[in-house]
Amino acid sequence: MKIYDKQAEFIQSEADTTLFVSGVGAGKCLDSSTLINTSVGLMKFSELLCLWDNGVRPSILSECGCKRIVDVIDTGFVNCHRVVVSNGTVIIAGDNHKFRVLSEDFEIVWKRSCDLKCGDKVLVSKNISSDAGVIDLLTRGLAYFTGVMSGDGCLTGNNRSVIGISVGGKDYRGSPDYTNYLRELFHRFVGASDFIRDTREDCYNIRKTNKHFSNFLLESGYYIDRYANGVDLFKQIPRFILRACIMDRVDYLAGLIDTDGYIGKDIEIINKSEKFIRDLNSLLCSIGGLNVTISKKHVDVIKGKNYSYDVNRDFWRLNIRGVTSFNRLKLLGLKLRTTYRAEAFEKLCNKSLRGSNNRSIVPYAHDALRRLHTRAVSMGIRTGHGSSIGSLFCGMNGKQNISMETLRRCYAKYPDLFSAEPTILYLLNNDCYVSGVVESIDVGERHCCDLTVEGSPTYIVDGLISHNTTAGALWALNQISKFPQAVGFVGANTYLQLHKSTLPKLTKMMREIGIDFVFNRAPRPSGGISLSLRTIRM
Repeated sequence: MKIYDKQAEFIQSEADTTLFVSGVGAGKCLDSSTLINTSVGLMKFSELLCLWDNGVRPSILSECGCKRIVDVIDTGFVNCHRVVVSNGTVIIAGDNHKFRVLSEDFEIVWKRSCDLKCGDKVLVSKNISSDAGVIDLLTRGLAYFTGVMSGDGCLTGNNRSVIGISVGGKDYRGSPDYTNYLRELFHRFVGASDFIRDTREDCYNIRKTNKHFSNFLLESGYYIDRYANGVDLFKQIPRFILRACIMDRVDYLAGLIDTDGYIGKDIEIINKSEKFIRDLNSLLCSIGGLNVTISKKHVDVIKGKNYSYDVNRDFWRLNIRGVTSFNRLKLLGLKLRTTYRAEAFEKLCNKSLRGSNNRSIVPYAHDALRRLHTRAVSMGIRTGHGSSIGSLFCGMNGKQNISMETLRRCYAKYPDLFSAEPTILYLLNNDCYVSGVVESIDVGERHCCDLTVEGSPTYIVDGLISHNTTAGALWALNQISKFPQAVGFVGANTYLQLHKSTLPKLTKMMREIGIDFVFNRAPRPSGGISLSLRTIRM
């Protein structure tokens, strides 16, 4: 018998029969709470699974643009790794789930989450997503008002039916257009009321009871940011914002910045909820083209002009950096209404690009630059100091790394020079940057989901380029076609994916091309999820 083992990648000869043993797809999945950016909005993987079961067929962003999702699978509980990269992105993936990585040999390779270690360079896509499927705008002003509620709003009272917003004295007195617009929105969504000054904290509060609107917020995932029965219930980004179009997501961001944002050298938003900041990062990734980082900051005391609070806790900080990011937001219509923040944002948009490309540094490129230099000389292109591409070769001898901006500029002028450098072409064509892994730890079993994308080897999650994970049926069918003497296929995979995805696809394909087969199921000796056995009569 000849046994082809996909995991061991060898063939053992025993007789004239061929038996295929497949472990394809095992552990290649993501935590079910992972936010996925689809054509019908940003949602948890588990929510996408429910939509799929109800007949909704969305698309997802891949390296090849937006591609149709052809399958979503509940893979059950799978051992996972938690991967944190230097830009603050956190993703929990099955041990065998693969991500694009830039190797030290300057090659683009796949690497499993369990094999990632600190210092590995994962590729992050800046591709701008398409929300073509999200065409309905929210009620005018609702996204901005919700952003304000996420920043300085609260729900109080026994039934959390009292809706309140606080505005700092500086914003109230210095930004009359902002307070008037906020008063108008409050009247529209909550009811007629006005600001009352709190002299102790130098702020202005507006409050009113509206059970209908408070229930709408609570049912959409907004939680009160107060201590209740000893439990700290943090705010979250409501689902209707996550599933809104890009225009409304940007409007939500404007309301959040106008309340909780600080604009100096960059745009900074601080919140005590790590989940809120992580979800906000996913929302910004769904907008595309933004340089976002996350960090943790311990705060002992919060001080104001007339007050001081002891807090002694960790806060989470999200920063939007780089003039390219600021102009991207401006192009999308980000409109800040607090006067001093709007002026500071305009100054950021008008800053020079110089020094704003720290995130675009390309490591490990020295050998490639030497090859480019040799090719440029052979093509008669001037490469010395002061030449049009002289800056390209300043990192050639290991003195410094090259930037994506320099690569783009030189590629635009001499595209033929880069024709033999696939890694550079990949980075340029896919608009990627490199982010280092700062943590990769085993977090045990997590409930996971999986999906298949049509016509692409990848899909993008929080910017990370993820492997299109359910290709087992295609692999098995390919092996059967290579070995026509095959009489059996054994799916040696203990995950639900084989039973729910790989084998159904395989049998569908075999029916279409006229391969006869019968189905048998063999229970595992140790119990639990059963193995699946299909005997094929060629």
